[in-house]
Amino acid sequence: MSEAHVIAIVVTYRPEPEPLQRLVAATLPQVTVMVLVHNGREAPPLPVQAGDDPRLHILVLGENLGVARAQNEGIRWAQRLPNPFKRTTVS
Repeated sequence: MSEAHVIAIVVTYRPEPEPLQRLVAATLPQVTVMVLVHNGREAPPLPVQAGDDPRLHILVLGENLGVARAQNEGIRWAQRLPNPFKRTTVS
């Protein structure tokens, strides 16, 4: 049986540093890749060790485009990843 590959897409806007750091620390061990889509001008505050993790990617949209647009940007980013990622939609 093949190993499952999971991508976490997390949208942020003006996140509080400590809860965001806890979220990243709790999520990274459970996923293959995590992308933070930030609806703001600057990258969200993360601890140095999380920023160095190759599984963590940060997309900075430059302005607040809304949660739906941010989710779609994260999905588009994830769709560009090579296999073995399977495309699954959750309704």
